[in-house]
Amino acid sequence: MKNLALIENLDRIDSLVVAKATGKRHGDIMRDIRLIEKNLVNAELRSLWKPGTYIDAQGKKRNSFMMTKKGLMLLISKYHDNVRLQIINRLEFLEKKSKELLMENNRMLELELSYAWNKSDNNALYKYENQES
Repeated sequence: MKNLALIENLDRIDSLVVAKATGKRHGDIMRDIRLIEKNLVNAELRSLWKPGTYIDAQGKKRNSFMMTKKGLMLLISKYHDNVRLQIINRLEFLEKKSKELLMENNRMLELELSYAWNKSDNNALYKYENQES
């Protein structure tokens, strides 16, 4: 993959650009998008790419696709093991961070409740009830 870093911030990207960046024939890119469409039939899929056209070097109108970043990732992860591995590593990282944040939030909640309990009249009420027993 030659220039995928250059297309990171775009809203949509043309399949021609993807073909150039990956070194694949545009016809192969088009075929692969159609295969993905055939295998994944749901409403979200329709938002990943939209049909488009372009004029080739001979002046002929040709088909292309404009794809979202998610559509691009779905397509190129099919081609490159490194991309798939990066996605897997990122998911593992996010899962780990999510667990760490949850644990940190739980610790903060415990501290806040402890502080509130110590500052409240409930603490005095608790002491009073225990003294009566």
